[in-house]
Amino acid sequence: MELTPILTGYSQHATPNSTVHLVNLDSDEWTCRAATTKEEAIILIEGGLQYVTTIDEVQLFKKRK
Repeated sequence: MELTPILTGYSQHATPNSTVHLVNLDSDEWTCRAATTKEEAIILIEGGLQYVTTIDEVQLFKKRK
């Protein structure tokens, strides 16, 4: 398994400090979920899933396994 560093943003310090996480890009496996309400979407985002798109008023989210 090869891990790849990904730049994810800044910390909350006065000067910008970038944060790097290691991600396994070899895996094509995803956890996928759907939300039909704002409350369901909030729960999925808080659970670490990433918004992908909306189809027929259903919001789709994904997270790498």
